[in-house]
Amino acid sequence: PSTILMDSPVELSQGAGLPTWRPTNYHDDYLGPITMRVGLEKSRNTVTVRMAQLFGIDKIIAMSKRCGIYDNVPRNFSLVLGAAETTLLRLTNAYGIIDNGGKRIKPSLIERIDDRHGATIFRRDTRACKGCVIDSPEAIDLAAPPPLPEDDREQIVDPRIAYQMVSMLNGVTIRGTAAKANVELKRVVAGKTGTTNDSNDTWFIGFSPDLVAGIYIGYDKPRTMGKKETGASVALPAFIDFLKEALKDEPNKPFCIPRGIQLVKVNLKTGQPANGTEEDSRQIDEAFITGGPIFIPGVSGAYKAE
Repeated sequence: PSTILMDSPVELSQGAGLPTWRPTNYHDDYLGPITMRVGLEKSRNTVTVRMAQLFGIDKIIAMSKRCGIYDNVPRNFSLVLGAAETTLLRLTNAYGIIDNGGKRIKPSLIERIDDRHGATIFRRDTRACKGCVIDSPEAIDLAAPPPLPEDDREQIVDPRIAYQMVSMLNGVTIRGTAAKANVELKRVVAGKTGTTNDSNDTWFIGFSPDLVAGIYIGYDKPRTMGKKETGASVALPAFIDFLKEALKDEPNKPFCIPRGIQLVKVNLKTGQPANGTEEDSRQIDEAFITGGPIFIPGVSGAYKAE
């Protein structure tokens, strides 16, 4: 998150006979060298493109498939700014994977079906749970902790990297394009705004430690919603209204930090360790990875979550 990237004009060749691609930031302004965190929080398109250049489009496509955002997608750099199509369910589900520590989620519209006699004839969660079924009330041990089914979900993202993403997306709702969420909800949330060209589509995918919600607002036949309409001005308010009701009786709690994460106070602008003289507004607790190698599915000897 503290890696320095350049927020400045960028242009890429699209091949013979095609015009040069010149992506710009929303307000056509540039901040110069900034951290990856600030680039995400402020939704700086040119920083995103430069980051993609560092590690290549193939890895981005592979990760997007692993998280279920796309099946097959064109191999071009405009993908990193949202040029490819997906569904609201797929995108929200991918954020859910990040929110729950990098474990695969399979979305489902039906959790359970019972017949008229109360017998369960369909259950989405088919995991075995020893101790979940008690033969008689006398067998219940009131002092025992509740039984928990085994968590057999596939790990597809290193839990430490997932937390770094959660931390940066939390920053979006504190200092970034979705700061209104922090002001109005007054609870720990994270998320990301999204706006397509000409304000045809507006998005906000947000989450708390226990709930993920995706908001898309646009016309069935794409057309502009008006000049300067964005994910922050159109979709974010819907997320805020929803969460106010959905979590009104729930305690405010922090995101779970996995082992192998060390929080270090850094200067928000430079990403360097804070020296104690900066103003509080310029200091943040940044998440850095410690411990074993990065977990990559299918690679032996990688870090394993416990």
